[in-house]
Amino acid sequence: MMNIDTIVIQMKHILPCHRLLATMFFLMVTTLCWAYDFAVNGIYYNKLGETSVAVTYKDTDYNSYSGSVVIPSTVTYDGKTYSVTSIGYEAFNNCSGLTSITIPESVTSIGYRAFYGCSGLTKAKFASIESLCKIKFGDSGSNPLCYAKHLYINGQEVTDVVIPNSITSINDYAFYNCSALKSVTIPNSVTNIGSEAFYNCSGLTSVTIPNSVTSIGSHAFSGCSGLTSVTIPESVTFIGYSAFYGCTSLTKAEFASIESLCKIEFYSSNSNPLSYAKHLYINGKEVTDLVIPNSITSIGSHAFDGCTGLTSVTIPNSVTSIG
Repeated sequence: MMNIDTIVIQMKHILPCHRLLATMFFLMVTTLCWAYDFAVNGIYYNKLGETSVAVTYKDTDYNSYSGSVVIPSTVTYDGKTYSVTSIGYEAFNNCSGLTSITIPESVTSIGYRAFYGCSGLTKAKFASIESLCKIKFGDSGSNPLCYAKHLYINGQEVTDVVIPNSITSINDYAFYNCSALKSVTIPNSVTNIGSEAFYNCSGLTSVTIPNSVTSIGSHAFSGCSGLTSVTIPESVTFIGYSAFYGCTSLTKAEFASIESLCKIEFYSSNSNPLSYAKHLYINGKEVTDLVIPNSITSIGSHAFDGCTGLTSVTIPNSVTSIG
């Protein structure tokens, strides 16, 4: 194969009208040759600066990895040690032979489609629940749980997740498609549940959202077909698009008060768990005869959407609009 120096020399003798095409060819060749900065123990890296690197692919054929891959927290090359802080764009894309991936605590971001097409994955291993919750995922295909479905912490599968108090936000796609999850305990430190955070966690049967969460992202619990009850606290003021879409087993939606329910901004009908639950509960008791309190001036869109358990509604003079 022609080397890069030969290409550069021959480009000097190409007619000016063809230099643009020659330059494009040159860039293509160099990209193929230098898709990564260095490799250690079969893992390819790109330098992000003087002290950190991102895991990447070998070349544009992508299928660079198979079997069980353990990403280290640090890597030493040419006498210098780097921290492994991210997994790059499409790093493991279409690596259908990849069966297990171990991601260290040092990784804080995973790029777009990093694990897209990794259909052979059965285990996604993280250092801790805390480190998993802090990762910024580029999209659903950047989380190995999308295919693995089974979450491992320190070699042990986790089906009952306890979010630590150090976490203030459960990031987008954090537990995406982790169908093996059965329960989730969310502490009072969490103020936001990200978009698609628990998307298609079909094994999840119940969730209690603490009185610190103010917003629930779009599709946050979408596809959680095993979810039978959900408790929404007074602190929640916004629930995103189709947050509870496909939660077909819901029979109980509990809210802190009628007042807090009326003040929630529901983005769509499937943002409201009542669209499937049909039965409204306040403080553990089902409400069939609804009395809107005098403190309410507006009943928002989708507030009682799908609540077939209601038999009567009393609306006070304070209400000026019904969504």
